[in-house]
Parts: sequence; C-alpha cells; structure tokens
Amino acid sequence: MITKQSFYRTSSGNLPDDSNRFLYIDIETTGLSAGSSMIYMIGCGYLTGRGPDRGLTLIQWFNDDAVSEEMILKVFRDLLAEKERTLVTFNGDSFDLPYLRQRFQLLDLPLAETVRSYPTIDLYRILKPFRNLFSLPRGRQKNWEIFMGISREDTMSGRDLIKIYKNWLAGRDPAAKDMLFLHNYEDICHLYRLSPLMALADVTEGAFLHCEARLSSRDPAADEKEAVFSCFLKTPLPMGFTLKSSRGKLTACKDRIMIKLPPVTGSMKHFFRDYNNYYYLPLEDRAIHKSVGIYVEKQHRRKCSASDCYVKKYGVFLPLPYKMEDRHFTSFRPDYSSQEYYVEIDELLSAEQEQLREYLAGQVRFLLFSKKLRDRTVTQLKD
Repeated sequence: MITKQSFYRTSSGNLPDDSNRFLYIDIETTGLSAGSSMIYMIGCGYLTGRGPDRGLTLIQWFNDDAVSEEMILKVFRDLLAEKERTLVTFNGDSFDLPYLRQRFQLLDLPLAETVRSYPTIDLYRILKPFRNLFSLPRGRQKNWEIFMGISREDTMSGRDLIKIYKNWLAGRDPAAKDMLFLHNYEDICHLYRLSPLMALADVTEGAFLHCEARLSSRDPAADEKEAVFSCFLKTPLPMGFTLKSSRGKLTACKDRIMIKLPPVTGSMKHFFRDYNNYYYLPLEDRAIHKSVGIYVEKQHRRKCSASDCYVKKYGVFLPLPYKMEDRHFTSFRPDYSSQEYYVEIDELLSAEQEQLREYLAGQVRFLLFSKKLRDRTVTQLKD
C-alpha cells in the first residue's frame, strides 16, 4: 500500500456551518460490481487550518500490489472512527458507499456497517434536478465542473484508469501511477470546490432564514402590478441565475432569491368539498350551509352539487403552486373545471413565516421544474 498526503489551499466559497465535519470521499475500482472487482484507491479530503491557511487535507491510499485492499479499508475505517463525519460524495449513495460496505463484508472486516452509520451528502442527487434547467449535456461531476468554470489537468475516464492500473501492475510505470493519483486527487478537490452548490438544495426545500412579501401597487388601474417576494438563504449561492416565464420571474443571487409574480384581479370561487351539507341559492349565486339555509324558503334554495357549492369573492389573487388549503390557505378557482388554484393576496401577505416559506418553496419548485411551464428561459448571472 502506498499512502500519499497533500494539501489543497483554495477558497471554495461559502459552505454550511458544519463543513468542518465533511469528509470528501472518492474511490477507484477495477469494475462496477463489488462482488467481482476490487478497490485500488480510496481518496479522502477534510478541511483544516484557518484564514489564509484553510484548505483541504487529502489522503490517498493506493493498492499498489493488488493485495492491499484489506489494509486500505482498515485505515479508511480508522479515519472514520476519529470523529463524527458527514460523508460527501458525487453519486456516492448509489455507488461509492454501497461498494465500500460490500467490500467490508466480503473481506469479513469488523464494523462493516461503520460506513452506513454516518450521514451523507450526495452532490449528484442535489444537482440532478438542475441539470436540464442549466442545459448540461449530462449530470456527471465533470459536467458541473465545466459549468462552474473549473478546469482539469486529468482527462481520463474511470474505464481508462482500469487499463492504466493494470499497466501499472504489469510494468510499474511511474507515469501510470501519477495518472491514477491525479484523477482521484482532482475528483476530491473539485468535489470540494463544487460543494457550495449544496445551497441549491436550500432553494428548493425552502430553507430560508426569512421571507418578505409586498404588492408593488394596489391601484386597480396599474398595468405593472406584481407581487414581490424576497427569500434570504442560510448559505449563499456560488453562482446566480435568472428565470423568466409566463408564470413569473425568479432571480437567485448570493444569499437572496427574489420572486416576482403577476397577480390576477377579478372574481374567484371557493368550492366547499362537503357539498352534501350545503344549499345553493340561485338568486344569490352562492352556497350556504344547511344549518343556515333551512331558514331560506324552499323555492329559493336547492341541494348543492360539487360544481355549484361555492362562494364568490372579488379581489387580487396569486396562483398556488399546488393545493395547500388543507394546511394553510383558502383556495379559489375561476370555475369548477379549472385545474389552477389561487390564494387571495391579502391572506398570503399576512401569513406566518412558516406558511409563507412553504408557499414560496412550492413556487420556486414550480418555476424551476414544473413540466407545465414550457416557456421558461434561464440565464446565468456573471460576477
């Protein structure tokens, strides 16, 4: 076994407060199946130092003789046992970590479940929903590196490296060993540099510190009336972007997201679901609960159906990203057949932070990912 330790001094931008517990992991294997292949390198990186001396300490263990895998797994396990860790990978939940666990088990090493016991962050899973939004050809780590302007010296694929490793075993060519170490080294360093993109998860999950809402104008004659929302992120984004669509506009930059939605002014209907408990009053064009409706003359009332069990309201409305009235808001629709739900803007502007946060998180997900929205355009903001 060959052990190599190095230090990567660079600023990766803003990271979560618990990033000192992050352990960046990447493994190199001779195949995809843990039952018929083996690990020939494990690389790990963790943050050390402060201020200008802060950076990533890297340790790489190389199975240089094709029989050192067990020793590598043991020293890796010892590193995990030193402190509480959060394991950061790229597609590690699907490959690296299950592969490691299976190799522990097949080699009958104790504490095979150690890897399972640690919390994980899989950057591939976080970024997967954003791949099409940012028009990436594929969702691999190298694609995200190009997107973020990160360049590589290494040009090899994992499949190429298996051949290079076999060549190393056959001839001990130093150049082959250097290529193997370089690929693993850059995978870990660039995973570290991409890790500020974790903040994109805060965008879609509604992990906002605070939300603010306002209506640009309450003048019914105003042509440019819009609802404006500001959401402040826990961790700043490493890049900014703007999305424009018929539904609204979203701008994400640093520690803030701004959402602008065009409201609808007019008459909307709120439909009661338990229509068997209501009467419809044709002269008033509204539904009324039976406990009150029994006092209305029979010729002026009739049993409600689902489509006429409503009350109407004139006001200013915003679309709901999905049906939320069961939890927070009173929903409205233009008519019974409409699939679009709305909330009255005054109810939204007066909502508690938790309610507003959930509404805005839903709007963000709709604006970014809904297949119903076909006219979205996304522009990356330059520094």
